[in-house]
Amino acid sequence: MSRALFARALLVICFVLFSSFALAQQVAPVEPLPTQPDLPPPAVSGVIERPAAPGSGTDFEVRLATGKLVNVVDDLGSAKLGATALVVEQKLSSGMSIYRISPGEQPEYIEGRVQRVSNAPPDKSTPQTLEVKLVSGKTVSAQDDSRRFLAGDEIQVYPTLGPSNEFLFYANDYVRRGGLLWLVIAFVAIAALVGRGKGLRAVIGMAISLGVILLLIVPAIVAGWNPVLIAILGSSLILAASVYFVHGFNWTSHSSLAATVAAAIITLGLAYLFSSLTSLTGLGAEEGTFILQLSTAAGVTVNLRALLIAGILIGALGALVDSTVAQAAVVRELSNLNPNLDWRQLYKSGMGVGFDHIGSLVNTLVLANLGSSLPLWVVFTLGDVKFAQALNLELVATEIVHALVGCIGLILAVPLATLLAALLFRGGRHPGSDNVHGHAQVYNPQTRTEALIDALQKPVVAGTRASRLDVSKLLEPPRDQP
Repeated sequence: MSRALFARALLVICFVLFSSFALAQQVAPVEPLPTQPDLPPPAVSGVIERPAAPGSGTDFEVRLATGKLVNVVDDLGSAKLGATALVVEQKLSSGMSIYRISPGEQPEYIEGRVQRVSNAPPDKSTPQTLEVKLVSGKTVSAQDDSRRFLAGDEIQVYPTLGPSNEFLFYANDYVRRGGLLWLVIAFVAIAALVGRGKGLRAVIGMAISLGVILLLIVPAIVAGWNPVLIAILGSSLILAASVYFVHGFNWTSHSSLAATVAAAIITLGLAYLFSSLTSLTGLGAEEGTFILQLSTAAGVTVNLRALLIAGILIGALGALVDSTVAQAAVVRELSNLNPNLDWRQLYKSGMGVGFDHIGSLVNTLVLANLGSSLPLWVVFTLGDVKFAQALNLELVATEIVHALVGCIGLILAVPLATLLAALLFRGGRHPGSDNVHGHAQVYNPQTRTEALIDALQKPVVAGTRASRLDVSKLLEPPRDQP
């Protein structure tokens, strides 16, 4: 090999080595993957066999599905012997393990009473720590992010597991059941004392209506039935409880029920019409979004617009029954006082009361809806939302449709109930019905024989002028009037 060829080969080798070295320098070194934290051991099913030995610091001995017998801590105090429980292993920094009964993937809220505020940092934005005694008797430490709970408050706490399977408790809300129970007792007592039998029947009727809504209407809607059809069926049962059970099976109830059904049909049609004209979807409130998400997850289709219409119908029933029963009772009393009135006179006289009834009830419905949406208008004012823009929001439009459609149905229910009652009670028909004891007889002229029979049928009370009644005077022929 010549020197020139050797020099060229050496030059090529040097160039290749230099290029490889430069390329190696440009390639970034491979960083090691970050180490994943150790996941806590999964929960293992087991059977609670017996209480743990005293002084062990645990509560029960549990036979795991693997066959291992371990001592476990019952942080909630709700475990029972012989029951199946999920057990988690908590790894301590010392290397030891503590077994605990898991609250489950979707734990329930647990009630308890705040014993004391164990730690309240000066910084108001920092959560405070509460010492809470649960209903089971266990005392736990709960974190209060809102810093609103004080010693003696009955609250709900939420149990969950931390990253190392340690138990964590969070203060959630007040327990309001006690105050609500006292309110219910006061309501029933006042209704029974003032309204007597009818007031007590009204309370029972209200309970039946509530049961129909919670046990029939809501489960059927959740099951995928059309909300409007279910609302119509449920409304029929509610009307039977509200009218016949409370006011009795009589002509007053018949006329008021017929008027209520007619007004409810009109209300239903108006709700359909104006929910379409205003393009309401049922998603204006947060509840609609939650229903859509939960129903989709459960594989159930819920028609939100139909649900909105059903709510308008059921919400109007109470006011409709109130107006129709009152108007039918007014016409009944007018007919009993003067049985010579025909249906036109009864209708005209009854509507004299009906106009006042319309004014008071419409005002009541409007104020009730405005009162429930008052916080919403405060939010709009603070957010500097213009009135026209607020009206265009579906949440506001829904409330307006709900209130005005209900008011229209109520206004129409009054003349309907008055007219039906006037036709039923015209000319003194059904006198003394509905527990009205013969007011119409005051206007019926009595013959002398009828007066004698009436007097003889009256009880004679000793020691009174009634016991010395001279019946013979009733048999005297009439004297000529001067």
